[in-house]
Amino acid sequence: MIKKITSVVLVVIFILSVFTISGGAEESTATLKFNKDGSFKMMLVADIQDDHHLIPATLEYFDNAIQSEKPDLVILLGDNISGVPSDFEDIEKARKNTAKAIDCYMSFFEEKSIPVAMVFGNHDTENEVTKEEQMQMYMSYDCCLARDDGEEISGCGTYNLPILSSDGTKTAFNLWFFDSYLHDAEKGISDNIQQDQIDWYISESERLKKENGGKPVGSLAFQHIVPKEVLDAKILSGETNEPPSPSSGESLQVPAMMAQGDVRAIFFGHDHVNTYIADYNGLHLVNAPTSGFGSYGDYNRGLRFVTINEKDTSTYETYIINYFETYCTDDFSRCRYYVNSSISPILNCLKYLFLAPFNGVSPFTAIYEIFCMVS
Repeated sequence: MIKKITSVVLVVIFILSVFTISGGAEESTATLKFNKDGSFKMMLVADIQDDHHLIPATLEYFDNAIQSEKPDLVILLGDNISGVPSDFEDIEKARKNTAKAIDCYMSFFEEKSIPVAMVFGNHDTENEVTKEEQMQMYMSYDCCLARDDGEEISGCGTYNLPILSSDGTKTAFNLWFFDSYLHDAEKGISDNIQQDQIDWYISESERLKKENGGKPVGSLAFQHIVPKEVLDAKILSGETNEPPSPSSGESLQVPAMMAQGDVRAIFFGHDHVNTYIADYNGLHLVNAPTSGFGSYGDYNRGLRFVTINEKDTSTYETYIINYFETYCTDDFSRCRYYVNSSISPILNCLKYLFLAPFNGVSPFTAIYEIFCMVS
């Protein structure tokens, strides 16, 4: 009798443990969650566009902004690296340099324990290392939430990330990520989102809608290339310091999103010195400026922050922390910015070397920074 009771107890414990384990596994698939106050903040990092010698000022900028703003998620908006130096006949050297370039910032975010989502841009595959290979490099970091979508969808890195409600009971918001720069051996390069990506988006959007009682789940979308509708949109705020460089193919994305009624805004990089928010029939098109020092940007380098709140998912708040305006507060910091930005490089390199020892920077560090800038 005792053995029988014991067996029953063990069976019950086993059944309960199975339900507990399966429930936990189901919850772990959605790793993002609104904070207790209902907020969720994202830091958009656009166009780092550097190689395996990442300019130190870039990470210092990220570090300062993370400490002050405390984002819940970092989103890399493409052109995360440039075509890293390699012998095009030495694929292993190319892979090594590419992995090192990615590690320069991913290891930093890993150390900060901040989850990272990402998309690819037009400069990420300027050597022979494919996006699929690079995605595996990204996915090797515990902080990376991006994923390879497989061969069923064009490109690499079209996926979505749900954000759970603060109590963890439901999907309260959704983030869409699109590979917007594709290469087909037969068709050539395309900088617009393809029909199979749109089909996937509509299918997932409908699934989320069904799970939400028939109501669209509020969403934001992220990609690298500018949607062509920006040419017919009304600028609400920010600056257009260079002509937008939108996709050139047939527009499929914006009409689909407007029909689905879930996406509030599309965020993108690509045009380094633009900071505008534009309205296209109620859908916002938002440019994030370059966040790194690896390419042009002058005084416009910045990090765009986006905050949503589960109490009202029909809207969002966004602002930019401009590097020069925020952190260049004296002659030395301004000079350092000029050096890293290649503004009057020869004069400011000499000035920077002279000022460095008087501002707690060793001459060796100053020389290394100058080397990173000119290399």
